[in-house]
Amino acid sequence: MSEKIVIKVGGDLVKENLDFLISDLVKLNAENKKIILCHAGADVITTVAEKMGKPQIFTHSTKGYKARYVDEETRDIYIMVVAGLNNKRLVKEMLAKDLPAVGISGVDGGLILAERFKKAMVILNGKRKLKDNYTGKPTKVNTKLIETLWEKNYIPVIASVAISEDNEIIGGDSDRMSDAIAVATKADKLILLTDVDGVLDKNKNLINHINRQNSELILENVSGGMKTKVIVALKSASEGIKQVIIASGLRENPIIKALNNENCTIITD
Repeated sequence: MSEKIVIKVGGDLVKENLDFLISDLVKLNAENKKIILCHAGADVITTVAEKMGKPQIFTHSTKGYKARYVDEETRDIYIMVVAGLNNKRLVKEMLAKDLPAVGISGVDGGLILAERFKKAMVILNGKRKLKDNYTGKPTKVNTKLIETLWEKNYIPVIASVAISEDNEIIGGDSDRMSDAIAVATKADKLILLTDVDGVLDKNKNLINHINRQNSELILENVSGGMKTKVIVALKSASEGIKQVIIASGLRENPIIKALNNENCTIITD
């Protein structure tokens, strides 16, 4: 049976030179691996939104989480950038190397059903306000669509946009969506590619291995997007993913080196 690998590409990587990433995808495809590429595009969303006169607001929780506040207007920009510009750029670059990429979002075919977080607490003009929110967490994945694409030897390139239970398009955290897809498809490995080597300790040294036993102490010393990645990775590992890897996507052979456990963080149950 072909190995199933879900690869999440961080937003910063989508706007960088994709040659290293795609070179590895060519090798894996030649080995008949079943691949899924997931992505978002945080920095590009911010750039486009600000050019359109829509400053972005980010919320910070007391536990160290950072999240974009997505109102209806930002949601529309999110769709335009993530499911449009970023998705099609990835597909274009893959097609140029004869990779059979198909660009879709979590909306297409009802691929990803999500529970919408309808309200978010944000600070506006120094005051805390409860505002409408258009993000959510995945609750169900239509694996039939993915299996159909795999059967025809296509590589799904999935933008982290989902459909809510009330038939609304919402944005979603690409790490969490990658986890949902990996678990639903019973993937062997989940690779979270980012712009650093992996999870770093408080002295900026790379942490090679994380599991349930040492995770609590590690989580105390990480914040922002990396904290979300570690929590998502632990969840994936606890739900049957044999190995979750957090690694740099900016180096040469980023996927192959991650699969070989070179200079990265490995998360197991």
